[in-house]
Amino acid sequence: MEDHRTGAMSARPFYLQLHNYAVHSPTDNVQARADLLAKYAGLPDGTYHGGNSYAAIVENMDQTIGRVLNYIDDPNGDGNSADSIAANTLVIFTSDNGGYIGPTDNDPLRHHKGSFYNGGLRVPLIARQPGTIPAGVQTDTLVHSVDFYPTLIEAAGLAMPGGITFDGTSFVSHMQNPGANARDREPIFYHFPGYLDQRARPCDVIIKRVDGVDYKLIYTYDPDYTGNPSDTEDVEEGLEALANPWELYRYSDDLSETNDLLNSSYSNWLLYGDTANTMAGELFAWLDQGGTDWNAKKLKDRDTNLEIDYPDDSSLPTVVPAPGEEFKMTDFDVDAGAGETAITFNSEAGFSYRIQASTNLVAWETLQTVSADAAETIEVVVAETDDQRFFRIVLFE
Repeated sequence: MEDHRTGAMSARPFYLQLHNYAVHSPTDNVQARADLLAKYAGLPDGTYHGGNSYAAIVENMDQTIGRVLNYIDDPNGDGNSADSIAANTLVIFTSDNGGYIGPTDNDPLRHHKGSFYNGGLRVPLIARQPGTIPAGVQTDTLVHSVDFYPTLIEAAGLAMPGGITFDGTSFVSHMQNPGANARDREPIFYHFPGYLDQRARPCDVIIKRVDGVDYKLIYTYDPDYTGNPSDTEDVEEGLEALANPWELYRYSDDLSETNDLLNSSYSNWLLYGDTANTMAGELFAWLDQGGTDWNAKKLKDRDTNLEIDYPDDSSLPTVVPAPGEEFKMTDFDVDAGAGETAITFNSEAGFSYRIQASTNLVAWETLQTVSADAAETIEVVVAETDDQRFFRIVLFE
């Protein structure tokens, strides 16, 4: 940076990619500075990390980033920002993966570095360019590391190389005005054909925004794998065996990924099954993209070492209702004398239902809305009319 300020390259733009090896294992005293170790010695653990060595490493990284930002704000260090290059310099801070279990706690995110749950994938992303990027604005748009290259190319005023298909898309306009420039990114895909001690097992993943809501669909090739017991990694939170190789999570109200929408209830399947099937189809298409440099069938069975096929239409997620869980009218009674129709149906806790009527099976009128606090039988009484009417019960969120 100093060469670009005063040297022969002072008239040229610069690109700096700075990787702090810390914060990274080993998180013992080997990496920590002695003065910072002394500062944190004897202090209690923090909420999201533990150990004076880890705290010292984090502060050392923070100081390093501060030196870079201070230089950008005041390159010659005289306390006067007249020579600042901040307005013309885009700074992006991010990480390559989630926190490592042991010294860190990713709560409320599930799991840790190496995992394909949010504790392994979701990381900070902070962008800074005074006068161009508004300060203090937070956005929930989907961004992947493959988006950085096209973003930096656009920010530098350059054109993307031709003849190459890029997975990433620029988010420059969204950074500059998130409110006006909504970013509807294409789905994010992962293909992981391997085993990673107790942190990850072979899987395919698609993350997609549907009607403004982010969903993650995971297909696991080996749902019984829970980790290598001989591994010496300090992993306190191992994998759980799965009853179903498919998982679906909805970020808007389940960032912790505790409610698998494909394995919790038939109600959820009625609500989210179409979304799961659509996303699965997009995942199949991505895996089938072909090309000489792409072969998703390189995965080998951990016991037989035979090649494993990736999922196809025959493995689409599905949910079969348990006995008595089907949504159906359990009783229907018309009391002509009282001018009433009584409709009785099954319900499930946490869901809502619209009782609707129609005279032609095309136009439907909502007569009543009912929310269920528990799994129960609900009776709804509606006024009868002289017209022939059809009734239906609609499940909704």
